[in-house]
Amino acid sequence: MFRRFAAFLALATLAACGDTTTYLRESLSTSVTSLPFSAGGKNFDLYQFSKTENPSEISFFVGGSGCTSLSVYLAPYFAALNPEISVYAVDKKGVSKGALGLHCSDTFWESYTYDTLFERNFIALNAVQNLHPDHTISIIGTSEGGPIATALAATHSSVSNLVLIGAGGQTQRQELAQILPRPTFERLSKTVAASPQSVTDFALGYPHRYWTSILDQDPRPLMQGIDLPTLILIGEKDESVPVASAAAAHALIKGAELVIWPDADHTFDTPQGPARDQMIARVGDFILR
Repeated sequence: MFRRFAAFLALATLAACGDTTTYLRESLSTSVTSLPFSAGGKNFDLYQFSKTENPSEISFFVGGSGCTSLSVYLAPYFAALNPEISVYAVDKKGVSKGALGLHCSDTFWESYTYDTLFERNFIALNAVQNLHPDHTISIIGTSEGGPIATALAATHSSVSNLVLIGAGGQTQRQELAQILPRPTFERLSKTVAASPQSVTDFALGYPHRYWTSILDQDPRPLMQGIDLPTLILIGEKDESVPVASAAAAHALIKGAELVIWPDADHTFDTPQGPARDQMIARVGDFILR
């Protein structure tokens, strides 16, 4: 049942960027370049979405939760990005190119931890830097990718800007305590604590090992040391990350800009329609500023 719930979350992620059929059609009609590379004895596919051959700015994207391949949603997610910006990203371990996230592999679940996510993205960011040695790189992290993006910005010398979308400055345990009904939150905490390293016991669609690795990751010490232009965007009605968490990040990062998008939820849908493209255009303006 939990795995079916995880598949539902993946579908919801696709739908979050507009109608699912439209979203998939966009991904099929837009070019994402796959660049195989090896590092530390490991093989990766680095994905690049670029509207021009010689973009002036380079960005690296860390996506949200689930096992949908970036080869599917990188292009439609950034469809409204300024053509002068090229975006790179790497899939999570155990995610195959073209995977829609309807079924996550055992390899994915076994390796789905904060440390693995950070290591994989750090290696990929090094690869991007090697491809563009004369460029600095903007880091964009959304939702689950926010803490990873924060860590990259705090530790990698090539980073020039940080953008956090639907993410904040609290631990996930603190965020969940605010958004989940109290009995659900207490049950999650209790069941995860009973078998913290299990990859077969699931809670709210994810293995206990995942929750153990990420629940108490505290971004505050890293955020206090970041001195980069930073843009934080969150929906006013975000149901997955409290606005208070984004406000905490804004207070912690020197000179950060906070945008609370009116009426928007976690995926930047509003009663007036999807606001994703307007939000991404705002990101592009910030990077080029």
